[in-house]
Amino acid sequence: MIDTLGYVAGILVVISLLPQVVRSWKTRSTKDISLLRYIIYIVGLV
Repeated sequence: MIDTLGYVAGILVVISLLPQVVRSWKTRSTKDISLLRYIIYIVGLV
């Protein structure tokens, strides 16, 4: 059960990055990338 919860959490973390990546890809601009978002992401991974 705990392993499954960990896998689901990992998948959700990865999926949460997709909207930002898609937006950057479409606009061809990375100035919209939120540094705070990635800091929170890294802290979540740790």
